[in-house]
Amino acid sequence: MIAVDDLQWCDPSSLRFLGFLVRRLDGLPILLAATMRSAEPGTDAALLSELAHDPFTETIEPGPVSEDAAREMAAALLGPQADARFASACHEATGGNPLLLKSC
Repeated sequence: MIAVDDLQWCDPSSLRFLGFLVRRLDGLPILLAATMRSAEPGTDAALLSELAHDPFTETIEPGPVSEDAAREMAAALLGPQADARFASACHEATGGNPLLLKSC
């Protein structure tokens, strides 16, 4: 497995290498997993698009976490004193984005 976090921040040379690599993985027992924030501008839109639209690319776009999950996150971060109304307000303010919820 090859893991690349925040693909949108990769330099163009690294993106070109990943594009080169992904075209040669067919039939090999190798997983290339990458994460990318779709709302952030990338270092090279053309190279990112090439990787995103490769025939072997499978895109997974997780949805927001539920309000129940936000309450569980608040309890995990704040302990048993976590207030359900606070967790609900955080969920509403962040739209269920787990990265933003963790910052509440």
